[in-house]
Amino acid sequence: MLPSIKINAGIGYSNLGAGMIGSAVGNLVAPIFNWGKLRANVTRAKSYKEEILINYQKTIYTAISEVSNGILNVDKQNTVVKESKNLQLLPKLHLICQTSCSMQGMPRISMY
Repeated sequence: MLPSIKINAGIGYSNLGAGMIGSAVGNLVAPIFNWGKLRANVTRAKSYKEEILINYQKTIYTAISEVSNGILNVDKQNTVVKESKNLQLLPKLHLICQTSCSMQGMPRISMY
C-alpha cells in the first residue's frame, strides 16, 4: 500500500545508461501516482471487513434468538402437557369426591 523501492541486480549492456535510470525513476514515481488508487483499495478492504463482521454478528444473534425461542417453545409444550394431564385427572377426582361425600352422607357437588 505504501510506496516501495525495488532494486534489481543484473549484469549486461542493457542495464546501463538511460534504460536503467528510466526504470529506476519509473519504479519510484509509479506508487506516487497510484497513491489514490492504493488508498481507495485500503478503504474498500476496510469496508468489506466491517460488512463481513456485521453479517457475522447478525448470524450469531439470529442463532441465539432461534435457540432461545426453541427453549421457550419446549417449556410451553411441557406446561400444556402437564395441564392436560391435570384436566384428565379432574373427572376422576370429582368421582372420588362424589363417592366420598355420598358415603359420609354429604350432599353431592356438581362439577359444572
